[in-house]
Amino acid sequence: MSITTQIPMDAIEAAFRTTKPARATDERTDAMRRLPFADAAWPVWRSATARSR
Repeated sequence: MSITTQIPMDAIEAAFRTTKPARATDERTDAMRRLPFADAAWPVWRSATARSR
């Protein structure tokens, strides 16, 4: 027997919004958003790109 729990999508989207920009400004940001490890890599990638500008 298995138990399934419904997770509200708006809660998930809200969590993603706190770690990523509201919209992609360029292809690299959009690509990072789609990667499975994007949540962990995002702060590192963001600080690296901020320093290179």
